[in-house]
Amino acid sequence: MLAVVAYAWVLWAQTRTGGPPQPIMDTWQVVSTFETLEECERARVTFDPNPDAWPRAPRYVCFPDTLDPQATP
Repeated sequence: MLAVVAYAWVLWAQTRTGGPPQPIMDTWQVVSTFETLEECERARVTFDPNPDAWPRAPRYVCFPDTLDPQATP
């Protein structure tokens, strides 16, 4: 029997490069997946102890697994 695990939350790392005169580019990478938002937020804090450092340092964000920040609008 095949076990199916449903993850509802994804921890993403956002890295920003470029800047004048170069175009700004955001890169998104999946860090980990979680069953609950609370688990994801606990992990996010360990990865992102100083959120004010963004964009000089990566930013970590929890999104539902139905949202892909890499998708073009």
